[in-house]
Amino acid sequence: MKRFIGNVILAAIFVQYNSFTILAQDIVTSEEITFGSSVFILRSANKTQKKFAPQVTKVSKQNSTKSIRESVAYAKTPRKSEGALQNKRGNTNAQGQKASKEKASQDIAMAAQTFLEKGDFTTAIDYFLQATTLDPNNEDAKRGLSRAYTVKANHLLEGKRYEEAISFYNQAISYDNQNAAAFAGLGESFEALGRKEEALSNYEKALSINPKLEDLYVPIASLYLEKGEVAKADQFISKASTKNSADTQYLRGLIYYKMDRYPDALAAFNETIKLDPNKAEAYYYQAETLDRLNQNDQALEAYRKAVQLKPDFLEAWFDLGVALYNRGDYQMAVDAYKKAIQLKPDYAEAYLNLANTFRKLKRYEEANSNYVLASNFIKNNADLYSEWGFCLAAVGKWNTAIEKLNLAVSMSPDAIDYANLGWAYYNSAQEDLRNRQNEPAKSKLAKAKEALQKAVQLNPRLAPAFLNLGITLTDLGEYDQAIKALSTAVSLRKSWVFALNELGIAYRKFGKLDSAAENFREALEVNPDFVPALYNLGEVEMKRGNKKEAIKAYERLKTLNPDLAKQLDIIISGAVLQNKLNEPTTLPKKIPRIPF
Repeated sequence: MKRFIGNVILAAIFVQYNSFTILAQDIVTSEEITFGSSVFILRSANKTQKKFAPQVTKVSKQNSTKSIRESVAYAKTPRKSEGALQNKRGNTNAQGQKASKEKASQDIAMAAQTFLEKGDFTTAIDYFLQATTLDPNNEDAKRGLSRAYTVKANHLLEGKRYEEAISFYNQAISYDNQNAAAFAGLGESFEALGRKEEALSNYEKALSINPKLEDLYVPIASLYLEKGEVAKADQFISKASTKNSADTQYLRGLIYYKMDRYPDALAAFNETIKLDPNKAEAYYYQAETLDRLNQNDQALEAYRKAVQLKPDFLEAWFDLGVALYNRGDYQMAVDAYKKAIQLKPDYAEAYLNLANTFRKLKRYEEANSNYVLASNFIKNNADLYSEWGFCLAAVGKWNTAIEKLNLAVSMSPDAIDYANLGWAYYNSAQEDLRNRQNEPAKSKLAKAKEALQKAVQLNPRLAPAFLNLGITLTDLGEYDQAIKALSTAVSLRKSWVFALNELGIAYRKFGKLDSAAENFREALEVNPDFVPALYNLGEVEMKRGNKKEAIKAYERLKTLNPDLAKQLDIIISGAVLQNKLNEPTTLPKKIPRIPF
């Protein structure tokens, strides 16, 4: 399977102010970063293809004019007149004996043919063997024996006793190496055993002996298609005599599909369905082709028809889930993936896609459970660990998230994974600070910085990574570098209120109050109701000595968030000691998540 790529960036910004940390949340899609759309699931190119059961012409019967009784009697009893003559002459007539054996051989062969026509191939084989023993040069008997062995082999083939069938087909060929039906039967037997090269060789041998065996074009084309030799498959299917059969049209559709001739493939699958409305595989590949032609609604209906006709159609259930996911029908996609897993409990890709679908539904615990199951079968998939790390972090399991994200970047260094790794380290550090574990927190902040620096090196246009880096640098006290990173975030994504607010905080901590106020105001121009920036502006204006402007911010804040307004009022009224105003208290805050 190809790597699965998600398309959501979830940012959760906590904003600092004098004695509080304020939470605001925003959903940022990847389209806003890439200016394009991304596909969540890329389906495998190696789809399961329906194999045909090739119909090979069997042995033709021959008519016999002799009765069985006469032939048997003649073969077993020497002619009395000739025996009497020999006794009279008193010597052996070698020439007469030879003629007698030849005649007996011919008669026995005719009797054998009659048994064969009656369906008694066992007796027929015994008689043909007698005929060839009497006259090793009896070519008719040899060909008859070859046909009898072929008939017996055909019965074994129909009974799925393939190895025994092969043995008898080979015996048939040993008596007549121009027995096209025996070579065709060998091909069918080898194909049933999965010995595709031997099957193809024998099919082609049969066709070279008898070019009129046009039914062989279909299985030969099918085998070439499996080998990936699409041009040869197309060459043989074009010669098939059964052009209007459902199987032939279906195979033609598969060949066109592999040749990327999607309109032609669709026409062939449509024709297949007309000829056989109950062929689930035809609906499945009709859906696949419609999907390639971006006719998504029609594709969805075709997938549904396929699973309706064949409820145990594993691939159709899986791809139905994909189609539903891409439409945004996540709950229905969950149901389809669960059905696929019910049919194949070790279906790793289904567990992975199910986990990703739960992620889209923000059902993170269920997502994590399915990532665990997927990881039992998939060991070296960077995207699995990337997405899993995000979902673990989403439920606050920071250290486990760090473990998975480190695995992701070790397998495939990626800007987004490094950004997420930095995010996880940052929040784990905040957790340590809450538990008064200052040294571990400091170490994790340094690791967050390192990961985020790698992220922006790999992708200098990943604005959320610059935002996260700026926030981390602010907490580390590296204010000048924080201002550079946050300024880059603002330049990459104009009018981003979160970045403008964080840039204001960095300036505030760096002591550049004018620049801080300017950024808070700019954020409020974008969103006049953005509470964190409104609070921060009031605090900074008070710090600058602009009590009038601070009161304006307070009056506006009262209608939006009365609790925060009370805190700002405390600052404005001077109830907070001046030395506590010099530096806002750094409390735990979250950093934006940048999953995929």
